[in-house]
Amino acid sequence: MDFLRYIRVGYKGERYDISESSYLQQIDKAVSEIKEDSGREMEYMTLAMKMMDERKEAFEQGESKGRTKEQIKIVNRMLSCGLSLEDISDMIGLELEEVKKLVGQE
Repeated sequence: MDFLRYIRVGYKGERYDISESSYLQQIDKAVSEIKEDSGREMEYMTLAMKMMDERKEAFEQGESKGRTKEQIKIVNRMLSCGLSLEDISDMIGLELEEVKKLVGQE
């Protein structure tokens, strides 16, 4: 709880008494050192940006996999209704080769 109070007060620009907590003293010292060293601050900012990019990429990959799974389900339902691959291709707007790949991914 002390840590959260320390963070909340820090955002407001106020000071928090950390004299009784060696843990908060260590954190405060580390934060101060980073703020004083612009190179380290830049490293942390770069690392944070890289992590955000990686999360975005992972999200997009997951979205793509989900879309492909849904397309496979749709193609299989259409096949079970007796539609040809050519008709399916026309109906869902994918090239015939792409529809064939989806059928092969069952």
